[in-house]
Amino acid sequence: MHPNQWLLLIVQFYLYGAGWLLVILLIRHQRRLLWQYCLSAVCLATGILLCMLMPADTLSQPLPYALMSWWLLAGLAYAVNGTLLFMHLPGCSQRALLLGSLAATLPLLILGYLGLSDWRLIVVSVEVAVLILSATWATHSAMLREFPGPGSWLFQLAASLFGLFFMGRAVLRLWLGESVIPELYQPSDSNLLLAVAFMVMAAIFNLTSAVRIAARMARQLHKLSQHDPLTSLLNRRALHTRLTEAHLLQFPCYSIIMIDIDHFKPINDGYGHSIGDAVLAKVGRILSQYTDEHCQAFRLGGEEFALVLQGVSLEKALVQAEILRQHIAQSPVVQHNHVICFTASLGVAEGRTGLQTLEQVLNAADRAMYQAKQLGRNCVSHAPCSATRSIVGYAQAKPSTP
Repeated sequence: MHPNQWLLLIVQFYLYGAGWLLVILLIRHQRRLLWQYCLSAVCLATGILLCMLMPADTLSQPLPYALMSWWLLAGLAYAVNGTLLFMHLPGCSQRALLLGSLAATLPLLILGYLGLSDWRLIVVSVEVAVLILSATWATHSAMLREFPGPGSWLFQLAASLFGLFFMGRAVLRLWLGESVIPELYQPSDSNLLLAVAFMVMAAIFNLTSAVRIAARMARQLHKLSQHDPLTSLLNRRALHTRLTEAHLLQFPCYSIIMIDIDHFKPINDGYGHSIGDAVLAKVGRILSQYTDEHCQAFRLGGEEFALVLQGVSLEKALVQAEILRQHIAQSPVVQHNHVICFTASLGVAEGRTGLQTLEQVLNAADRAMYQAKQLGRNCVSHAPCSATRSIVGYAQAKPSTP
């Protein structure tokens, strides 16, 4: 074969392998996934390098042909396995992958020793096509869920066409013979087309994989910056970034329920921080049950939480707050043979965009919550309404728990 047909592709694959190795050194927590991409590029480059360096007479022998095919099949298998792992689908272990690639080359070895060399290209082309098309089918739904849009469709289309390209080579080889579809190590325009197809698909695969890894990490970092890790609720930063004045203008009014766990410090000091964390996580799970399109829950810090009800008046918010208070009081934490009952004090305030800022409504709800503490804890209190409405302030007190 002509070396210049494949030399650029070999260099390209080795560069991809070196690039993935560098990424492994930088992103250690994803090294299992990244190793799949790195080994894929190295195996494919090595298989094509053997094809380029070894004489055609030698490569046509059963064992060298099977060895070259094993490197190429292993490289494609690593790429497929990496895609499955990236999409959180069941993948193969290192041992299973290598043994599977070896098993795929056994028919090629047997055909070579039986003198049926013309069938080897047909078999290996079908194996490659099945590998690519089955992986494309298996990852299609998961990929579109995580990465919706035309980009995923185009990548899936390119992968499908690549698999169909190999299936077509097998059919043409069977139908038209070696003169039209020669072996990889023979110089021909057909192999030049194959080299170009490999080069294009390798670029698409590696660049798309790198972009998707970066996109997922960016989303994870954004989520970490907006969510509390213990309760999985939104944090104070998210409250101010999501509930902007422009956003709140969509609603005629909104209400904020401020929640503070009663006697949390004695629980934390008496039972330990693990129990204290369990109490906070329990409240987080309870608040998550009340969240929907127009109701968002936040952990503001320490034992203080907030529930923002968009488009909900003060009267309805008070009803919701009382239900929430009872829910918390009836949800003890059971851990390490301890049953920890706890309650919460809640403060409610109503806001109207244009009359008060979000910070003013938060402060009003916070003052109402401290009023509930003064009334004996385990109760709901609310701040006086805005000047647009005249409602006599009241507080609904409940007996405090010891």
